[in-house]
Amino acid sequence: MKKALFAMLLLAAASYVNAQTNEPVTLPMPVEAQRPVVVQQPRFGYLDYRAVFESMPGYAEAQKSLAEIKAKYDTETAHNEETFKRMYLEFLQGQKDFPQTIMLKRQKELQEAMENGVKFRNQVADLLNKAQQELEKPLITKLDSAISLVGMERGYDVIINTGERGFPFINKTTGEDVTLLVKEKIATIKP
Repeated sequence: MKKALFAMLLLAAASYVNAQTNEPVTLPMPVEAQRPVVVQQPRFGYLDYRAVFESMPGYAEAQKSLAEIKAKYDTETAHNEETFKRMYLEFLQGQKDFPQTIMLKRQKELQEAMENGVKFRNQVADLLNKAQQELEKPLITKLDSAISLVGMERGYDVIINTGERGFPFINKTTGEDVTLLVKEKIATIKP
C-alpha cells in the first residue's frame, strides 16, 4: 500500500514539475524491475510406464509364475464347482423321495457348499492379487529408480506417464521421450 501511495506521489510531483519546465521526467525504477527476467522453459520427460514395465526382462517371468499359481487355483475352483453340481443334481433327483428332514439337511448342505465356493473364489482373487503385487514389486522399484535417475541426470522437473491416454498432446519441443533412456538405465541397476 505504501509503495502504491509513494508511486502516485512521485507521478503527481513529476507531472507538476514537468508542467513548469516542459522537460521530460524520468522516474526511478524499483529494484525488482531492474533485474533481468530469465524465462526458462520447463524441461520434462515422458514415457508410457506400462509399456516400459511390460518390456522389462523380469516381467515375462513374473507373469509366468502368476499364471502357474492361477492354474492351480483354477483347478481347485473347478473341482469345487463340479462337487456342487453333483450335490445339486442328487438333490433334484431325490427331492420327491426325501423326507422333510433329509430335504432340509440337503438344502442346508447345498447352501453351505455354495457359500464356501463363493468364499473360496474371493480368497483366490485376493491371493492372486497379493501374489501379483509381490512378483511385480521388485520390478516396479527398479523401474521407479531408473526413472528417477534419468530425471535427475537430465535435469527434468518431472517425467510424465503418457499411458492410458492421460496426456493426448505433448509438445515435443519442450519435452523428451525418455523411454529408451529409462530402458538403458534399467539394465545398469542391480536388483
